[in-house]
Amino acid sequence: MPNECLIPWNGSMELHNVGWFSMKCGRDHVYCDSTYAIHVHQYRCTLSIGDKVLSIEPGDITVTPPFIESRYKVVMDGQHWCAHLSVRQNGSTTLRLPLWQRAAGHSGAIVQRLSWLAELSRMRRGPQKRLATQALETGIKDMLLWLHFLPRKSCPLKGGRAIQAVNKLVNELEKEYDRDWSIKTFAANAGMNANYIALCFRKATGCTVDFFLRRRRIEVAQHLLLSTTLRIKEIACSVGIADPQKFNKAFRSIAGCSPTEFRLRSRWPTSAI
Repeated sequence: MPNECLIPWNGSMELHNVGWFSMKCGRDHVYCDSTYAIHVHQYRCTLSIGDKVLSIEPGDITVTPPFIESRYKVVMDGQHWCAHLSVRQNGSTTLRLPLWQRAAGHSGAIVQRLSWLAELSRMRRGPQKRLATQALETGIKDMLLWLHFLPRKSCPLKGGRAIQAVNKLVNELEKEYDRDWSIKTFAANAGMNANYIALCFRKATGCTVDFFLRRRRIEVAQHLLLSTTLRIKEIACSVGIADPQKFNKAFRSIAGCSPTEFRLRSRWPTSAI
């Protein structure tokens, strides 16, 4: 099975459902449908799409082709935004969307698009049915184009001992962002020089370890602000920044606004389908 999902672009598009759904730990969730499925995940799980096995983290985006089985092994309770759509092909142009994408701080943007689609879907049952239906197809295409042009996550680096250490550090920072971190401790455990690992990390990722960790924490915080009713103080603690002032400063440095402003600007309708 390829690593991409090909979606016809020239045909008419129909949204079948969109909304916010719960996933429970300890249960296998299996789906196979005739529609394309787009998910923004807010939990950790192992996801099998056909013969591809993916390690899903909060904020990850997946796109599943029709008639392909998806099997979730959820390791923490959570929810996901999900949209199912079908396309009537009319031409040969296609969009190439990755099956999986670590959104790198962009998950909030697609959640906003999905929440708008949910609102338009409800409006189709009201007096502005015709206009809402036209806007819905435009909104679907906008979301697909956004996914198409979203920068792809680079492949894991290969090479010597230092690159292996950088790959391990990236993986740990992405998954264990909520704990205290020290590059010196990591380097000591790896039996390497901390300054050298930091230099290799910057060359490989384009940023410092501190910035990478801060961005990852705020990415998860943004997702929690959009997807839960947790208090901001609770979200700050859950991503490893217990001090409210430090959390607010870190959030502003990445998002350009305070956590409260972000939540108010981005809040989706609470009665999504």
